[in-house]
Amino acid sequence: MDKEITILIVDDDLDYCQIVQKSLEQKFERPKIIICGDGQECVEVFKDEQPDVVILDVMMPRMNGWEACRNIRYYEENETQGQRAIIIMVTAIGPRLNEMTSPLYDADEYIDKPANYKTLVDMVCRLLKKRQTA
Repeated sequence: MDKEITILIVDDDLDYCQIVQKSLEQKFERPKIIICGDGQECVEVFKDEQPDVVILDVMMPRMNGWEACRNIRYYEENETQGQRAIIIMVTAIGPRLNEMTSPLYDADEYIDKPANYKTLVDMVCRLLKKRQTA
């Protein structure tokens, strides 16, 4: 990847966030990684930082990941002129529900917990490449 990438990791489990961060840092050269602990903070930080990728847990305090995703897409449609962020939903609610719900909130992809970190990083890479060639 040529340009510096900004990734927002959103989960109320700080240990999980740090593992994801380390996995991403092994793949990307000096990525800018921002960690948020809930959906409300995520939306606020998203507006300020305009990250390339959002890795978003579903079950969180203050605002869940689905609502955060909806708010991000609304903001992008109404307030920005740039490219949409890639949003990957991460949750333990089960693959069937994830498969049905992620598209309703306009997420780009989903992965179930416990997530294989290599699979998650590969997913980020695949979606970034797809966006570059679109």
